[in-house]
Amino acid sequence: MLEVSCFSSTLPLTLSIRAPPEKKINPFTQKRTAAVLELICETEDMKKAFRMLDTYVLRSIIKKKWFHYRKYFWTWFLLHILWMTLLSTYAIYRAKLIPTALLAGSNATNVTSGPSDMHRKFVDGVAGLSIVGGVFLLLIEFIRYFLRGQPLALLSVHYNGVYRLFQLLVGLSLFIDGIWYFTTGPENNYFLILELLVGWWFLTFFLRPFYWFSYYTVLLQKVLLGDMIRFCLIISLELLAFSLSMYIVYIPSDGGPPDGLHGLNFTLLTMFNLMMGLNGLEDLYTAPRPWLAIALYIGFVLLTSLLMLNSLIAMMSNTCNLVSEDKVKQSDLQRLSVVLMIEGMLPGCLTCNSGKDTLFSYYDYRREQKAREIRYFTKITSVSINGSQMTQTRDLQKQKPSRTKDTEGSSTMEQETLNTTEGKKKSSGDKHHCVTSSDLLKCCTSYNHQLHRKTTKTTNNFVYRHLRHSMKSCFFS
Repeated sequence: MLEVSCFSSTLPLTLSIRAPPEKKINPFTQKRTAAVLELICETEDMKKAFRMLDTYVLRSIIKKKWFHYRKYFWTWFLLHILWMTLLSTYAIYRAKLIPTALLAGSNATNVTSGPSDMHRKFVDGVAGLSIVGGVFLLLIEFIRYFLRGQPLALLSVHYNGVYRLFQLLVGLSLFIDGIWYFTTGPENNYFLILELLVGWWFLTFFLRPFYWFSYYTVLLQKVLLGDMIRFCLIISLELLAFSLSMYIVYIPSDGGPPDGLHGLNFTLLTMFNLMMGLNGLEDLYTAPRPWLAIALYIGFVLLTSLLMLNSLIAMMSNTCNLVSEDKVKQSDLQRLSVVLMIEGMLPGCLTCNSGKDTLFSYYDYRREQKAREIRYFTKITSVSINGSQMTQTRDLQKQKPSRTKDTEGSSTMEQETLNTTEGKKKSSGDKHHCVTSSDLLKCCTSYNHQLHRKTTKTTNNFVYRHLRHSMKSCFFS
């Protein structure tokens, strides 16, 4: 085992984190390069994501961004509470307008007085405001998806795809409901009900950054997007088969089928209540063939109440055990997801960059021309990697034996340029922030031989491509 220090703890190093292009490009045709933090949330391998979060560089960046965005987070939380309270009040007063609107066009002479004009003006005002709010949410999602190139990633639990879909549904519901109210009246409130359900459920988003609640938010998403979908598919087929069979058995009954079984839709509801244990079938002996009705009844109870429901509980318990293994890291990953959600909604002037912006010139090999970009650089003073085995140790020892013989924690990439500073590092007692990340180590060792021939100034130019390449090869290999 050989300890390798990627960067010296005595030499400040500039690390490029973000590289937004300076010149204008077509967002619909240009392929977007995913950021490192987005790759961590999008990956399906949680162990790789957790190893990346253990690195000192990423932990520092996430902490800095959270301290910057938390004021926007709390402001958004308060505004959402106020808006949902206003929308709930609006829905109640709008529902009171429905009988008045229906009776106004009838010939009834005795009509009770409806809501006052103040209530009607309140409903009209909130309906107009809902149209504006719907357009605003749709515009945000349009910019995020088409202009900034951020995919939804609905199947990724630690990404914001589900909550972005909630925002999209809320925006569409607000816009359509407001237009529908002013064109047809208050009786068509289907989208308003959908908006209330989704809007109040969206409050779970604001529980994600906190340790005591992030575990439950991850568990809910995994159960709803995984276990429940598989269970609902199988149980729906079983419920349909038994309901159809039970309805056919009772069709030739004298006087017609009994209550609850006189139609296929009523039979489906009755069998669903039987599956949940809400009621039972009391008319089994009134069927033309009682033994067949009893056999169907027993088979349905055994397969649904005993087998299927208990299998769902077992799957949910297994999912709960898997999520509870890494509660702390799950919380860190959920906080990172919230940071990316807020950052994607804010304009560029309000975002928190990872360092100081610098105009960077380089040669683009794909376009075969020189290019200039604005990149953000931050200083890293202490980063190293421990506990992993280098794959090219023997080759490096044969080619550069003088550079690999040094005390523990020294930098093999910069040995010749840091001989004078190594003594200062030992005397000052600086400590390395050690992490065990085989993914970063793989990238470091692959570039190690090339960086032996570079100076310290040239080494800093490799770091951005170095870290970005390691992240992308880690997640998409």
